[in-house]
Amino acid sequence: MIISIEEFYKTHIVDQNFDEKEYLLKNPEAKNFHRSLCESININDKHRLFFHNYIKQNASTNVDQSDIQEIEKTFKQPLITLSQFYQTHRVDDNFDEVFYEKQCPNVIDFYEPHATQIGISKREKYFYHYVMHGKAIGFLKSDKPLDKTVSVIIAAKNRTENLLQVLDSWHNIDLVTEIIIVDYSSDIPLDMKDYDKVKLFRVDDEPYFNLGKAYNLAFDFSVGDIIIKVDADYKLIDSNWLNIYLKNGLCHNYFIRSDYNFSRHTSGFFMIHRGDYAYFREDLNGYGYDEIDLYNRIKKSNPDITEVVWFDIDNAIYHIPHDEDSRTNSYIEQNTGSSELNNRYMCTNFSPLTPRRNRYNIKNTIKYDKSVINRIFCINLDDRSDRWELLSKNKLERFSAIDTRTNHLKHLEYDLEINPCNMSSDVYFKKSNGAIGVYLSHYLLWKKIVDENIENALILEDDVFGETVEEILNSNLIINKDDDFINLSKRIRWENDRLLFDGAESYILSLNGAKKLLKATDNPKLLSGIEPQEYDPIKNQEFINWNFKKSITCPVDKFLGYCCEPNANLDIKLKYYIYPIVKMHNISKNSDINTGETFVWDMSTEELIDIYSSGK
Repeated sequence: MIISIEEFYKTHIVDQNFDEKEYLLKNPEAKNFHRSLCESININDKHRLFFHNYIKQNASTNVDQSDIQEIEKTFKQPLITLSQFYQTHRVDDNFDEVFYEKQCPNVIDFYEPHATQIGISKREKYFYHYVMHGKAIGFLKSDKPLDKTVSVIIAAKNRTENLLQVLDSWHNIDLVTEIIIVDYSSDIPLDMKDYDKVKLFRVDDEPYFNLGKAYNLAFDFSVGDIIIKVDADYKLIDSNWLNIYLKNGLCHNYFIRSDYNFSRHTSGFFMIHRGDYAYFREDLNGYGYDEIDLYNRIKKSNPDITEVVWFDIDNAIYHIPHDEDSRTNSYIEQNTGSSELNNRYMCTNFSPLTPRRNRYNIKNTIKYDKSVINRIFCINLDDRSDRWELLSKNKLERFSAIDTRTNHLKHLEYDLEINPCNMSSDVYFKKSNGAIGVYLSHYLLWKKIVDENIENALILEDDVFGETVEEILNSNLIINKDDDFINLSKRIRWENDRLLFDGAESYILSLNGAKKLLKATDNPKLLSGIEPQEYDPIKNQEFINWNFKKSITCPVDKFLGYCCEPNANLDIKLKYYIYPIVKMHNISKNSDINTGETFVWDMSTEELIDIYSSGK
């Protein structure tokens, strides 16, 4: 469907590389396209010709008409005439024709002499111009704020000593339509009956504060066109900025935020049009990086939005002082430096534009559903009781690892062949005599999940930190019902937009995911669309071999990664999520997999070729 130029510029901006002069040389038929209309509503040639380019690429109808009658034939939604308009409309009481004429001087000659001949007043003519043309490109109907509703959203858990001061400062502003407050399981429930603009929502049974969940909830229950996010200690001392913002007809194209580098204590403020809000991540842990991640995703989701950093916000919003402990007392992680670094690591490595949300139920109060891990297994060699001792205090099940360090034919007991998918995997297996045992251990756990019909399981290797299980269970991890696989390892990396796994020491696997991994092991050909990773020294000598035989084809961490890739066969492609929170223990440096002191990825071309050729 072809749209009008006014509608077009509600959602588009001109490409900065667009050259209107060069375009006109190549498309002379565009010379008079919409010229009279655009002149009447102050749209310049660059915008006019960029719109012509859009129509030319997207419309099947002829577009070189220049007068209004032909334009009306072109568009499926014809322009309503001046006389028709006032059969069903009247001039808005707030419309200021003197102010409007100052914005758009050409409006004086608009629709003349026809308007005068049919008895239309200047005020009526100008208002028609505003509705049909001016509003879409940002002209204002008066110097008063626009008719946009404003929601202020606030969330708090116990930090309520300053909340009444904050509420009074925002509640008294006429431009503020409503104030949404989320009481996130405060010890003493909040009572806001004295504030007619306040809508209070109580969340129960949440022992620790979760900024993402709290503010997303506040957004869910807000109705304003404009969302203002403030903390429970942000007192408004000057509201003139809001008045200026709402006077701008294009204010919805701007995203305004504070910044830590200019104002440490009010860096959590932002103001955004409702349609551009991208939701906080609800699975971050502890204090820090929530807003930065949100801002990054807002810009990625809305490349046309203009971000404005409010560097002198302290002149308008006052942060009511408090001690530093009160900032983190409601979080499970008290160390703000550590939690900020961990959240930053998680977001920079993997942060979907649309974050996961927690399900909640509403009765008298709000309660969230909890993610459940059904079983927890730890793979541990029989002769590594030292490692098991570090983990055994946790409520997990020990799974006896398969040891292939001395028995190189152990795989035959499980009806599996060794068919490396490329030279790098071949060399790795030959150099790392425990690697086949690692794959077999995971493989047998996948079978156990299927045989025992386990809905999902956390699978750990014994070289993770002893606190790992507790950290995972206390984290804000969100497990969706359709998840096949959640990688918890921090040993992940991006290479040319490809996500690579460098460890299999911690992941959650569903029953359906286990079935897919077994199927991919039974028929590696289902991974034929995947190009296996390779060691740089031998990448020019690589081969690729995905066969039909039931085989171990590559290290288990690489295998898990390949099954997550877009080109994996749909029958075995995992629906995955990345949640990198698990760290390796120092004992992992003493590998039970590698043979010798040099890791295979550190070897030269000659050394790798020698291993491949000799089989040693």
